[in-house]
Amino acid sequence: MKIIAIGAVTAGGKTTVVNAIKERLPRTTSLHFDDYSFEGEVDDFT
Repeated sequence: MKIIAIGAVTAGGKTTVVNAIKERLPRTTSLHFDDYSFEGEVDDFT
């Protein structure tokens, strides 16, 4: 198993890149950070 992590700024093309990778690699799945919630979230990172 290999894991590829994609990171970029908001609207930086992460989903576009992930979708292109999924088209080329068999048996691939993706997990999106926005699909999860976490205890003790930080409201402001600055």
